[in-house]
Amino acid sequence: MNKNPFYHLVAIEQIDHFYNRRSEVRNALGLLCNSQSVAVTGPRRIGKTSFLRYISHPAILREYGLDSQGNLFVYIDCQHHLIQQEESQVYKVMVERIAEAARQAGIDFVPEPWDESTAGTAFELTLQEMSNRGLRVILLLDEFEEMARNPHLGPGFFSYLRALCGAKNINVVTASCTSLADLCLERQSLLSSPFFNIFRPIRLGLFTEQDSRHLVEDSLRKVGARFSSGLLKLVLEVGGGYPFFLQTAGYYAFDLPVKGKELAKEERRTFLETIRAQFADHFRSYWQKLDAQKQYILAALPFSWQDLGYQETIEHLRDQCLIARRNGRYDYFSPLFEAFVRRQQVDGLLQAGPLLVNRRREQVLLRGEPLNLSPINYALLTYLMQRAGQVVSNEELWQAAWSDEPYDADQQLKSSIKSLRKVLGDDADCIVNRRGVGYMFDLTQVANRWLYY
Repeated sequence: MNKNPFYHLVAIEQIDHFYNRRSEVRNALGLLCNSQSVAVTGPRRIGKTSFLRYISHPAILREYGLDSQGNLFVYIDCQHHLIQQEESQVYKVMVERIAEAARQAGIDFVPEPWDESTAGTAFELTLQEMSNRGLRVILLLDEFEEMARNPHLGPGFFSYLRALCGAKNINVVTASCTSLADLCLERQSLLSSPFFNIFRPIRLGLFTEQDSRHLVEDSLRKVGARFSSGLLKLVLEVGGGYPFFLQTAGYYAFDLPVKGKELAKEERRTFLETIRAQFADHFRSYWQKLDAQKQYILAALPFSWQDLGYQETIEHLRDQCLIARRNGRYDYFSPLFEAFVRRQQVDGLLQAGPLLVNRRREQVLLRGEPLNLSPINYALLTYLMQRAGQVVSNEELWQAAWSDEPYDADQQLKSSIKSLRKVLGDDADCIVNRRGVGYMFDLTQVANRWLYY
């Protein structure tokens, strides 16, 4: 049995399993060659830790012209080692990690004894000792936002680290979800530290379709397997260029008994339900970290992406890899993420499967295409959508659409419902007639035809 190659749901250690990021790797190592510090940013699960591991691998250093013997890369997980630590403990951890990295590199080094009062001096002496041995220390500070947000580390600490970068043979590579500029805005006191001005930024974003295909097909090739063209297309669509979601979709697709054949409709739906369950907690986390305005702009993306007043938020959503610019417009990075967004309650919007109503502008989209509705049809549709799954009487519908007229024209209501169904086209069966009682908005049939809902 072929081994499933899509198991990389944590940091990638083997360099032959690290895909793409060619320009970002070239930029990062080019900057380090010139003794520049680097700030890597990107959302969670985009591959920042894997990126740090990759650029510090001896084989990659040699490929890009860096002497692995003259550079000591020291990886520190700030979330694990430095979160909420006192300043002296932070210095202690950095000294210990430098000593550990030196030993792993075959360098006989034991730091001098120190206590809390001399931890900063011990750190400086350790850097000096590495420099005396012809080594440049490159600190890889992963989850750096935990260090920047540590209340025990003030601008003085970071200014001292900046001074050491200038005086000692040391550079820093940070990796964080939040840019250094935004971290400084969170803690205004850090704006005074020159440390945050020495970095060149590198942002990790979504893979291109070509790079996504390369990840999936080359991973399969390593174990002598293949996906059918339809399954490959499905994995690429739901993964949306996001490495973590591509790996997850690939993992479950690989375990399908018919992965080399085209999926039947029910097999495809079962696969998507499995993937949706795996993605759900991540999608929920992304959504909950957005404030109400950002949630509205994201949910109203088909309306909002061209609005000049929303461009700053649109760029933020793009940087968080929740949306991507494709074919000249912005769209959700994955159709499964769009389906998740459509299930959320958002002020100013009505969402139901492929139907999106912007109540602030009285605009309606069906499967991304605008619907030209009369005021009466708009009133009927929105009233029914607000009460989805409930039977609404003819009298109540009449009151909603013709509030200033007494109910005495049942035929007019039927005619208006008929014209609304005509505009809805193939999705008209979402308007269900309960003969003699009223009408109901029922998404069941529509959702069954919408693959990702």
